[in-house]
Amino acid sequence: MGKIEMLGKKMLAKIVNWMLIDEFKGQLPVKEDFEEQKVDKKVSMLIDTTKIKKDEPINLNEKIEDFLKEYRRDLIKDCNVTYVNTRVEEMKHLIDKMAVWYELRYSEEKLGRIFNYEVGEDNVDEIMFKYNPYVNDLLGEDTDAKEMEWDKFYNAEVFINSLPCAEKKLFAEPKCIDFISISPMLDITPGLRAAVFINVAENGKVVGTDLISFATEGKIKNDELVGLTLKEVVDLFEERGFKLNNDSDLIKASNNYQRQVNRKNGMLDCVMYKLIERDDYSGSLRAYLFAKEFGRDKDIAIKYGVNIVADGSKELVNQYLNEGGKKDLTCYPLYPYFDKDKSVSLNELYSEPYFYNYQTEEEKALHQRLINALATQLPPADELKKRILQARIARKLEKSKKNR
Repeated sequence: MGKIEMLGKKMLAKIVNWMLIDEFKGQLPVKEDFEEQKVDKKVSMLIDTTKIKKDEPINLNEKIEDFLKEYRRDLIKDCNVTYVNTRVEEMKHLIDKMAVWYELRYSEEKLGRIFNYEVGEDNVDEIMFKYNPYVNDLLGEDTDAKEMEWDKFYNAEVFINSLPCAEKKLFAEPKCIDFISISPMLDITPGLRAAVFINVAENGKVVGTDLISFATEGKIKNDELVGLTLKEVVDLFEERGFKLNNDSDLIKASNNYQRQVNRKNGMLDCVMYKLIERDDYSGSLRAYLFAKEFGRDKDIAIKYGVNIVADGSKELVNQYLNEGGKKDLTCYPLYPYFDKDKSVSLNELYSEPYFYNYQTEEEKALHQRLINALATQLPPADELKKRILQARIARKLEKSKKNR
């Protein structure tokens, strides 16, 4: 497929999206042209609008703004307004920068290879290494560097390490202080207070305690706390009747650690949202790869990113379902073009004849057996056996689909 055809295909996808928008909103005038009526009929078959249902309003840009507002509220507790505004703008810039990095890392051509669709673009690995004049001049024509892959070369570790120190720190793993005194919040003999504590690993989980059983009169055993997160420790104390003050060391340490976790996770989630918002055609493919790489929710890429006319969408859904995805996941198949409060389940989408023809590995094997059986040339005497075999395979295939 040439570049012109590829551009034409993308434009067709946008046109179909626009037509679907107007179909949902009822804004298109009555078509007099017969060809246009045929196109509209085909489009209406892509999604049965009677299956569209109301769901919670959605907008990924609003989710990004919500995160930035929370980030601002978090900073303003300890900083002046001018400093806070600067930090918030830096965070917004970093989210955009990371989204652009991922787009550069996973070009349209690279996505085509990953999600099995054809694009009219040159091989990015060859551009970066095989035909790169700098590589050729530095390492020679026969260097093994020409076999490198661009997405692995420009990996996450390289990207993060190339950032300024202030931005690099935002990717640091959340850490917790290793020693938290418990005694000030309990009625303990003053001479024993320094000895009552919990020891916490950097990941926020308790690795040791001392005198907890004594201080709580046996209501909480020392070994009960080992392996718990600080939040779980707080919950356990309150569950056993020990009310904690908000200024206690344990509450402060728990809140501080959770704030670090929420900040990093929220930032990465916003990058995933931004990937979808920046490219309605291929954004969901990049967002899905990003979710897998950075441990984010893969459902988001499917829920907000499914594009019924984009290349690669069928393979995207196949990969998602084969990796344990939810068949009943609520999706917004034309986000962000039509009303944000309309949704349809993934199960309804991929069962449509003009949409995703999802097959499990078992169904793929059965389908191939059926094709082989149909293609087999047998003597007339064996024709009955052939028809019986075909019927058995077809029944197994149908049974597998019903049991999904």
